[in-house]
Amino acid sequence: MDLGPTGTTTASYPATAALTAIGKASLPALLKVIETREVDSLEAKNARHTVRMIFHMHGRDAEAFFREFAAKAAAPEATQRLLHALETADADWKAF
Repeated sequence: MDLGPTGTTTASYPATAALTAIGKASLPALLKVIETREVDSLEAKNARHTVRMIFHMHGRDAEAFFREFAAKAAAPEATQRLLHALETADADWKAF
């Protein structure tokens, strides 16, 4: 992920900071992005990162969130994209 000259996702993409500040109320919109965008898209990467930040700030487990919604996903592609989030944890954390 190109983080630009500032070196952080939240500085380069202010919407991620705003969604993180909103917290759990932003999770449905972030979930939709993760379910519908290609896994390597900037939108999906930023959405995964933002979900992880929200859960990190509230002492909850983002991985459990991704597993739970992967099990509930209506489309196989959505399931795969949510499960892919489990594989990208290290990369998503290194992005900030």
